[in-house]
Amino acid sequence: MINIYGTDINRDWSFDKGDINLVSDTLNLGQAIVNRLNADLDTYSIFYPKYGGDLFEHMGELNHPTIPEYIRIEIETILSQEPRIANLECTVDKNSSNSIECTLNITPIGSDEVVEINLVINEDSYIQIVGTTSEINEVRL
Repeated sequence: MINIYGTDINRDWSFDKGDINLVSDTLNLGQAIVNRLNADLDTYSIFYPKYGGDLFEHMGELNHPTIPEYIRIEIETILSQEPRIANLECTVDKNSSNSIECTLNITPIGSDEVVEINLVINEDSYIQIVGTTSEINEVRL
């Protein structure tokens, strides 16, 4: 069976017996989701045009009715470029001036299973995946 999710260097840059640790399969997908959401738009434009987005542009602002919709659209736009995601729905569950809680329902390519990811973003630009229905939740950044 082909590993459609790939393998990458573990974001924590940890080592085991002199070798850098890697992440594969759905753990790599989880890490890729967080990496994309963390990147400011065009940070890596030399290698990856249009990678990332402006997700943190409104962090710390007072609550406004348009902010949750902006966040939802921005997350869906950023992750629409992830080739390992076949379908994505984002719901902003809670929005305060210092954190955002979202639920992502993701269908990975080659799968009929919908993976629910609970995403917490705080004002320090810290993104954490918590309590999912998959091993993706092991990605804690």
